[in-house]
Amino acid sequence: MARELLEQLVVPTWFYDRESDVIYVNPPYREHSSLKAEVYTLDEFLMEIPYKYREQFLMLRDKEEPSFSLKYHFMDAENKTFEDIASLISDAQGEAVGYAGHSLTFLDAITEADKLKQAIIEIGEAFRENGGQSFYDFSVRYLAKLLEADGVLIGTITGEEQRYVDTVAMVHKGEIVPNISYSLTGTPCAEAADTGECFVPSDAKEKYPDDQTLHSMNVESYFGSPLYNSNSEVIGILAVMSEEKKTEGEMERAIFRVFADRISTELTKRNAELELQAVSRYDPLTGLVKREYFGELLDLEMERHHDQVILMVMDIDNFKMVNDSWGHDVGDELLRKLARHLLEEFSELDSVISRMSSDEFAMMIRGEYSEGEIVRRAEQLIDSMRYPFVIGGNEYFGTLSVGIAFSGGGEAAKNLISHADAALNKAKYKGKNRYEIYHRHLGIAVKEELQIKQALYYALENEEFVLFYQPQVCENDSTVIGYEALLRWSHPEYGLLTPDKFIEIAENSGFIIPMGEWVLKESCRQLKEWQEFYGRHELKVSVNLSAQQFKDRYLDDKILMAVEEAGLTPKHLVIEITESMVLEDFKGSVKVLDSLRKRGVEVHLDDFGTGYSSLNYLSKLPVDTIKIDKSFVWNIGKTEQDGAIVRAIIAMAENLGMKVIAEGVESKEQLEYLKQTGCHLYQGFYYSKPAPPVGVVVY
Repeated sequence: MARELLEQLVVPTWFYDRESDVIYVNPPYREHSSLKAEVYTLDEFLMEIPYKYREQFLMLRDKEEPSFSLKYHFMDAENKTFEDIASLISDAQGEAVGYAGHSLTFLDAITEADKLKQAIIEIGEAFRENGGQSFYDFSVRYLAKLLEADGVLIGTITGEEQRYVDTVAMVHKGEIVPNISYSLTGTPCAEAADTGECFVPSDAKEKYPDDQTLHSMNVESYFGSPLYNSNSEVIGILAVMSEEKKTEGEMERAIFRVFADRISTELTKRNAELELQAVSRYDPLTGLVKREYFGELLDLEMERHHDQVILMVMDIDNFKMVNDSWGHDVGDELLRKLARHLLEEFSELDSVISRMSSDEFAMMIRGEYSEGEIVRRAEQLIDSMRYPFVIGGNEYFGTLSVGIAFSGGGEAAKNLISHADAALNKAKYKGKNRYEIYHRHLGIAVKEELQIKQALYYALENEEFVLFYQPQVCENDSTVIGYEALLRWSHPEYGLLTPDKFIEIAENSGFIIPMGEWVLKESCRQLKEWQEFYGRHELKVSVNLSAQQFKDRYLDDKILMAVEEAGLTPKHLVIEITESMVLEDFKGSVKVLDSLRKRGVEVHLDDFGTGYSSLNYLSKLPVDTIKIDKSFVWNIGKTEQDGAIVRAIIAMAENLGMKVIAEGVESKEQLEYLKQTGCHLYQGFYYSKPAPPVGVVVY
């Protein structure tokens, strides 16, 4: 940059660079001296002047004075005396890098040299003291003052075809102007960007009638220069504008280029920072805002309009199945298409959409909307998912669960997010493919759920789980043939909890696996104790499997280990599963059940009649016994329909060679009806409520 600046100056000037120990001399200096080369080492330069003058030049190597004078002449021109001012030059860290020398011998250049000297000093100080936006604001103000211009702007070139200018800083009549954006087409800035520079000494408005900026500022003269990045690509414009005609001065042009060079460097750094910021703020897969940045925007919006923010969170139902079944490439494309779909669905709203996690999205809606309007939007979104996404020529259907929360009461953004998440979880719990709105009672339930979840991790270690047992009775002689083990949690704060209070939480947290293993081992141990105490070695125990346990690849080994450790044989253990567990992967389920039955474990199909009951799959399912759901048994004698269902289930099981257990038997009337229809195994309050081991009677 120093050499380029020297070439532009009309004042005889030299620059000494301490690092390289060389002196650069510009054309006017060479013209007025006997020097021919552009660059000399300091020792070479000293050989051109008499010995008595050399000591003052040697001080350039280590002197730290802001400025000092030198007086000398050259060997072959004793009658031409030079009188120079040497000014200390420092880098951005304040370290001295050399000296610039300006000749005062030529009176016609003294004023220009002083002005240039002062400008260089001020520019150096300003570059050190200003950073960020203050650097750009200083630059336009300083240039306007120094060049006696009415307006100066720094702009970046943007747009898909790089044909727009976004101002970074702009001053007019001494005042900073708010940033604007304008098209390059039909402006002198376009010529500057395309040809390298554009100087219009007069009649700028007439020459560029479509440039609204020139007209609004009454610009008569214009000088613009492109700003380059390190790859010599045009990234911006520096322009000076005046209401008066201007002539091109070498000094002004030199200073202008000093600024252009430095501003180019700053803009290059700024663009790199913006690119890094974009990487950190936006999701590379979908282009949506990332969770962290979304949280910042939500915080800011709630500070401004805390009662007018609506948050909607959306989650793709069963997205894991898409990845597992079709691969992550299809899953990623589905996420991209859903992101575009959300942007289109809510394009007319003042909103920000974020990808919060793998398949969860969030949308912040700004403005005053009623609950009814937001509900309508949610319903439209859910309904729009009826149409498939086409990926690689194949159609993929998906559904969304949606949670909605309205701001209010000056709450923090993190609370609004947790409220919307609570509503989303409720939507999923109630069957998915639906929306839920957060209300205060839901928050209380979520808090209780969180407390249960945290306590769950210590329940096994603290021996808080207990098993209750309910007998299964045979009609012939009312003999107990076995017991179903039913898990309870003796919670230190909430008391005795039934599975409906904690099983789903255990499933979602993964804690169901160690919990299920404990149930297996403890129920087998208890059964062995009863067998030995009562001499009833034919007794069996039934254990319910969870969906996650059923998918465990080591399930066979864990079951057989529990049986073996208790001193039982596999025929003493009954595994109970549900229809929904089986249908998630029917072929895989058949394989698992076949393996268990071959090893001697009996299999019962629990809650039969409440799911997808079908002869087609039931005939292929390796189970020994069907358990009629208690809801049908309770309604025996109340509705003809339920009675017909019970009869149909019993007949179907008989035809398939399966036994039937009726759950929920509570009255003698129900018992008599079941006997008459061919069901001979029962379980329910009529015989016994579930009881802890000490309350169980074996008969």
